[in-house]
Parts: sequence; C-alpha cells; structure tokens
Amino acid sequence: MLACTLLGVAASAAAEPVVAWIDEAYPPHQFVDSRGEPAGFDVDLLRAVAEAEGLELELRTAPWAEILKRLEAGRIDVNPGVFRSAERERRLDFSVDTAPAHYAIFVRDDAGIASRDGLQGKRVLVNRGGYHEERIRAEQIPVEPVEADNAEQAILRLAAGEADAAVVLNTAALYFIRIHDIRNVRSLPDPLEGLELRFAVPAGREALLLRLNDGLARVRASGAYDALYDRWFGVLKPPGVPVGHVLWVLGASLLALAVLGGGSALWSRSLQREVERRTRELLDTDARLRATLAAARDVGFVVAEAPGDGARILEFSEGAERLFGYARDEVLGRPAGILRSSGDVELHGDSLGSMDPEGRRSRETELLRKTDELFSAFVVTTRLPGDDDQGARLLYVLFDLTERRVAEEAQQRLRERLRKTETMHALGRLAGGIAHDFNNILTAMLGNAELLSKDLEPGSEPAQRVDEIGEAGRAAADLVRQLLDFARRRPSSPQPTTWNQALDGVQALLARLLPVNIRFEVRPVQEAWLFKMDPSQAQQVVMNLVLNARDAIEGAGRIELRTENRVVDGRPMAVLCVARRRSRHGRHHPGAHLRAVLQHAFARARHGPRPGHRPLHHRELRRRHRGGEHAGPRHHLPRLGPAPGAARAPPRRIGRSFQPAPGYNV
Repeated sequence: MLACTLLGVAASAAAEPVVAWIDEAYPPHQFVDSRGEPAGFDVDLLRAVAEAEGLELELRTAPWAEILKRLEAGRIDVNPGVFRSAERERRLDFSVDTAPAHYAIFVRDDAGIASRDGLQGKRVLVNRGGYHEERIRAEQIPVEPVEADNAEQAILRLAAGEADAAVVLNTAALYFIRIHDIRNVRSLPDPLEGLELRFAVPAGREALLLRLNDGLARVRASGAYDALYDRWFGVLKPPGVPVGHVLWVLGASLLALAVLGGGSALWSRSLQREVERRTRELLDTDARLRATLAAARDVGFVVAEAPGDGARILEFSEGAERLFGYARDEVLGRPAGILRSSGDVELHGDSLGSMDPEGRRSRETELLRKTDELFSAFVVTTRLPGDDDQGARLLYVLFDLTERRVAEEAQQRLRERLRKTETMHALGRLAGGIAHDFNNILTAMLGNAELLSKDLEPGSEPAQRVDEIGEAGRAAADLVRQLLDFARRRPSSPQPTTWNQALDGVQALLARLLPVNIRFEVRPVQEAWLFKMDPSQAQQVVMNLVLNARDAIEGAGRIELRTENRVVDGRPMAVLCVARRRSRHGRHHPGAHLRAVLQHAFARARHGPRPGHRPLHHRELRRRHRGGEHAGPRHHLPRLGPAPGAARAPPRRIGRSFQPAPGYNV
C-alpha cells in the first residue's frame, strides 16, 4: 500500500516542476552569479540529480531566512544545502549527505581574541536562521549572537567594528575577504567541527526525498559528482589532508590572486567576451552553412575520411539523400565505397591519387544509388585541412548529370533527324532533277517511236519492235513519275486503279529489296475492285507496308501480301492486307495480321523515319480519297467498280523478240 502511495505521489511530482529556492549569498554552495542566475556546487548537484531522475526544476532565489521559513511551512519543495539538526528534523526531512562544510571563527586584529575561550561575553555575528544561531540559543553558549543576512554581510560588519567575531563558512569568508580587500580580519587557528550539507524537503515528502536520494546515488555512480566537486572544491577533495594545511593553501592562493588584482579580472572578462563572440560567430556560420546545404537540394555534399573507400562517411546533406536514396542516418559511419560504382573505382581509384596542388579534383563518372542503379554525376573533391593524408577529410560536391545526359541524347537525336531530313531533301531534289531530264529524253523516244510505228506495216516484225520500244518507254515514264512523287515535285493525279495493278508495278523491285532469309508471297484476288488514287502513290503504300513488315521481322520469316474485296459496314471496299510469320529455331509464330507493322509505322511517324523509309501517307490518303479507312495492317479504299479485264495485267513482253537472238531462252 505504501509503495502504491509513493508511486502515485512520484507520478504527480513528475507531472509538475519541483520548486527549489536558492540562497542568494552562500558561495561557493549557493549564490547568484554575474548574470543573475543561480549558481554554486549545490545548484549544479541538484540539476544533475533532477536530470538523472527526469524531474523538471523551477529555480528561484531569496535570502536564507526567507527560504528556511518557506521550506518549513511546506511552501517550496527543496533546498539543496541545509545542515541537519534536532530542531530542524521536527519540520524537515533530509537526504544523505551531499558535501562537507567547515566553519571557522573570524575576529578583528584589534579585538584581542586569540582562541575560542576568549569569545565569552563577546558579540558574535551569525547567519540569521542558520545552524549556529540555533545552536547558540539551544545550548546557551555564553556569547551575544548578532544576526546577519549572509556571510558577506557578516564579514563586512565585522571589519567595520559592529561585532567582535563572526562564525562563517571558511571558504565563503576567504572569498569575500579577497574581493573586498579586507585587511583587519583573520581566522582563529582552531576551526569548528565539520558539518555535512544535505537536500532538505518539507516533512512528509517521502516520495520526493526517495527520488532525490536515488538520483544522488546515480550521480555518484556515474562520476558526475566527482567532476562537480573538483570544479568547485578541487583543493579540498583529497582525503587525509589536514584542514589547517588546506586553509593555508587556500589563503595563499587567494593572496596570490589578490596580487594579480583587477588586471587579471579584466583580462578574464575580456577573454570571456571574446570567446563568447567567437562562439556566436561560429554558431552563426554553422547555421548559415547548414541552411545553405539544405537549400541546395539538387547538389549533394558528402564529407568522409580519407583516403580509400574504407573511410567512414561523416556528413551527408539533403541533396545527397535525394541523389543516392539513402537517409542520413543510414550512411553515417559506413564506408564511402557504397556510393561508388565498380567502373568509377577502376577508372579513378583512390580519391587522393591525383589531386592538384591545392587539394582539388573533379571528374565525370558513374555512381551507385541505394537501389543499385547507376547514374551519371560530376564530382568535385576537395581535401579539407588536416595534419597529413592519413588525418585528412574529403568534401565531395556532387551534381546529377542524368537530366543533362537525357537532354544531350535528345539533342543528338534531333541533330541526326535533321541531318537525315537534309539528306533526304537533297536526294529528293537530285531525283527530281534527274527525273525531269530523263522525262525529256523519254518524250523524244516515245514521240519518235509513235511516228515510226505509223510508217510501218501493222503486225510486221519492225512494227512489233517499235511497239516494244514504246512499251519500254512508258515503263520508264512510270519510273520517272515515281521519282517525281518521291521528290514531291509532281502533282497528284488520281485515277481508277486496283491494288493488283499497284502490286504488278513494284513486285519485282520488292523482291530485290528483301533479304534472302525472308520469303515474299503475293496473293491477289481475282477481279479486284477499282478505287481512285494516284497509281504511283498506291505503289508507294505497297512498298512502305512491305518494308515495314521486313523491319518487324528478326531473323528468318515470311511476308504475305494479298488483296481482297470486302464489304465493311455496308460499304464495298478494296482492301490491301499484309501479314508476316517470324521463324525462330525452326518454329513459326502465329501469322495473324501484322499489328506490329503499323505500330512500328506509327512509332516511326512519332519519332522520325528510319534511313531509307518513308511514312505511309495515311492522313494524305484519307484527305484525298474521302471515305477511305485504315484499320490495323489493312488499307480500305471505296470501290469504284470492277477492274476491266483480268485480275492481273499480262506480263510485259519487253525483250521477248531480241533475247533469243544471242542464244537466251525465254
């Protein structure tokens, strides 16, 4: 039950701050420093205990008499330096001892007091409400107590002759004698008995006292108590040293400090201000640097030990987190080699290997993200100041070049497309010029052949040869029209034609353009339907479809080109279809209609034609031949009517009469 009560009280205490009142003038245990803040050994020890126990402190300062009155009334929680006495134990609870304290009797030189026996009947200054005032009154010691607010006031009043002696903490009295340069006050050689200071809380605060004792034990075990004691009472700590010797050493030290005088005090103050100023400048610089590094999100900053990839990472900016994908806490302390690719290590090796005299080095390389993805980066390495290479640190400034590389590649593709476009433009101009000149020659040939045929007897062998010359000239004229269409220098002239006729015009040319590992088959429909289109453009559509199918085949395969007559959505259409089969290790994949062909063609329309190929003119065909549709690997054009004659034009008889003459068989 008691444990539960204590836990409940402790929880309540943890929820509210612990109010501690500190004596204004009881150095070096409790006092107010030059900045107006509570200071002293007791204050620092209470702060260490509160931190160990997770207590929140609220510190205030007041004269000792007021503190003791409030503490006994339970209006404050704790004072960290109180002497235990039988009278006080009725109203207060005390912790274990926290520090020893030695009091001494100080007298004026002209008082004629040589020992404690000479104090009888004398006026003796004591701290108001202090331990010795209570003891004088309780034990009825034959002296006249005179109350003083604190040790400093007691020493000053003694020096001024208001009393014959003063009972004051020895270290505090020597401190005030030095700072006030008092020369008529000394201590008696036999000090009073030693006392122990303790934490004091109002009676009944068992839970708070338990936590304070537990915190004291932790502070002692951690070594923090010894450090605080050395800081405030360094020369008093070693055991076995006589108190008189300690006081003599302390007095000698204080006299030496007095000799140094105000000069050293001013120097110390000036040095302290300079240190504070430099510290503020460093903190401001550090804050600005961190803000700058945080703002540069597109640039990574990494600090690592040097040299070698085994060196640990010491700093990792937000920009580096974005570049590499690591969080800062993931990489701190890990080897710097986790950020480098094997190619970077092979090419550049040790980061200190080839730095310039100023300790800098820059390179463009590939680094490694957390996901094992490589990315291009520009790295500037700077050696930070150090004793030697073994103690040096390296600053890496990293710029991500991925977007620049992508932009450069896109720019290169644009240049290549522009070069190809210019090449095709020049080739078209050349083809157009040649076609025009050749057309002039053909005009003369065909005209003379026609005039010559009129002078010959119809059906005779010379007349047949002249007819073959005319037929060859007309075939050459068709080639000229194709060249002019390629050069975009001939106006379109739509006329009734069929897909079979378009196949006849380019079948031989396509057979020569396809590699030997691709078989080319043509399946024309009988009595193909007519549609209206420029014949040379129809042939161009056939060539482009077949060449696109050739590009879609990897390795060996077969291309099938066929014509159909279909009714699509109630409308008669002349249809051209292309299909292909791809052969891999003797197996044929399904040869359905070649959707990949048109996907390939559309991709080329978006990203630019490959060398030697041309777009299919789908938009142009739909614009010129209203009602035409394009679906998958088929071309649908509205029917005009059945083609006159057979499904295919009869083969030309060019050369049939002159090939047998040299011995060829036709």
